[in-house]
Amino acid sequence: RTGEFELVDALDDSRALATWLDSCRRFKSAHTVRSYEKEAIRFRMWLEWRKGDTPRLLAEARPPDINAYLDYLGEPTPFPAQLLRRYRKTSQPFAGTLKGSSIRQAIVILATMYDRFREIEDFNGQPYSAFNPFALVRGSVTNAARAAADEPMATEQPKLLPVPIWAQVLKHLDQAVLANKDDPKAHRDRWVLKLLYNAWLRREEATAIKMSSFSNTTGKWRLYVVGKGRKADSIIATDELMDSLRAYREFHELPPYPLPGEDRPAVLPLRKKSAGTAHVSPQTIYRTVLDVFEAVATTIQDESPETAALLRQAGPHWMRHSGITHAADADLDVKYASKQARHADIRTTMKNYYHPEDEPMREQLERSGKKNKK
Repeated sequence: RTGEFELVDALDDSRALATWLDSCRRFKSAHTVRSYEKEAIRFRMWLEWRKGDTPRLLAEARPPDINAYLDYLGEPTPFPAQLLRRYRKTSQPFAGTLKGSSIRQAIVILATMYDRFREIEDFNGQPYSAFNPFALVRGSVTNAARAAADEPMATEQPKLLPVPIWAQVLKHLDQAVLANKDDPKAHRDRWVLKLLYNAWLRREEATAIKMSSFSNTTGKWRLYVVGKGRKADSIIATDELMDSLRAYREFHELPPYPLPGEDRPAVLPLRKKSAGTAHVSPQTIYRTVLDVFEAVATTIQDESPETAALLRQAGPHWMRHSGITHAADADLDVKYASKQARHADIRTTMKNYYHPEDEPMREQLERSGKKNKK
């Protein structure tokens, strides 16, 4: 190190990005680092498409480039196939027009990246980027975000599976295990979805826990988790969750319940070579959930195209939302739900999962409508 700078030889965009992202991994969640990398790569792909490929496109970006990129984000068009191949992309980085909030997030992330580039020393003793080309727009974006917070917004549709659809998913998982009793993937698929649903976990949390994260030292099973912001916490491991874990362990010829200090990951890799302490990736959890939903959607496509379409929109985080919402609908006390969901503020739980006025209100509206028809 030289003063406040990091010394990096033969620096180019690839090395600068790797240095920045590596520093982020020490203090940010895996999900946040993936978001940073996605925005950086999308911006560099756009620069290459617009200006041609050179090793230092990011370092050479200027305010006019940023203004043109903002215009592009407002109405993105597909990148050519050759560019996608160069970056090993199988789909377009921009699926369609970005929401204002997504554009603001992209700009904030890229501005942060350039602030970090100013702290990485180039081979000539100067910062990799002498200035932040997003500095001129970052203030405007911040003000726009504050203004947007005061504007009325349409209510988002809840990202959850209704109880009957979740029941269909469970039935599919059980049938897959019965039909493929010796298939470790069928058993893991069932365990992953039940783990996310019953423990209200995020996918990064599910990949990080070990078998020893389940503990009954208090006489009752609890699950110890490191959540958002690297906050360590524990939740109640219900009988339903532990029954699912027991079935998963028994398939792998392990003792029914985890042992103290057991370093095996709670979600085991399929490859025997990766056995031991190797954890699956969040992407594996993502693909597992999407593959299960696609399989269920395919089987019910003709019978219920609406349900099939809903399943194809769903992802891993829907399991957490579904678990919390179903518990709330079953009259779980909100203070217990908030603690189990590891919400810092009970108002988050109330706002997103509890709507106690819905049924009385619906009953009166239906009743008034019937009276008006008489």
